[in-house]
Amino acid sequence: MSLAFDKSAVVKEYKDEIETLQHEKDAIAKKLGETIVEKDFAVEKLVILASFKERKSLLDSKHKLSQNKQCK
Repeated sequence: MSLAFDKSAVVKEYKDEIETLQHEKDAIAKKLGETIVEKDFAVEKLVILASFKERKSLLDSKHKLSQNKQCK
């Protein structure tokens, strides 16, 4: 019997293909989520770093207050 006339084989083939595509979609979604978390982390660290550089530029090494106290 050919594949065109065997409905159960065709249905099984399509179900297997759907399952494979679902697994691929899940893997891509997981990778996308990880990438978004990494991007958010990097942006947050960049903001902290930028503000650190700005704060550091405000320090006056010639001032009588220690740099530690100037940071507070």
